[in-house]
Amino acid sequence: MLQENRDPTKQAKAREVKGTLMDDELWERVSVVVQVVKPLAEVLDFCNGDYPGASKVYHKMFDVQETLAELLQSYASRRS
Repeated sequence: MLQENRDPTKQAKAREVKGTLMDDELWERVSVVVQVVKPLAEVLDFCNGDYPGASKVYHKMFDVQETLAELLQSYASRRS
């Protein structure tokens, strides 16, 4: 809870931050970003290993392309 002796400006900012953090739309967007970045991070992690062959990297990137296409299609259909 907010303390009564706090500066009213700080209280207003605190309410604004709380409102932002409690916003379901924000967390939906964060979820989409995580879903997009995760497969890319996995490919980077894969490539950071013992120098995989180019064909393996291309295969992983193809998988990422398919995953991202599915995510974007799913996101677009939810927004319609």
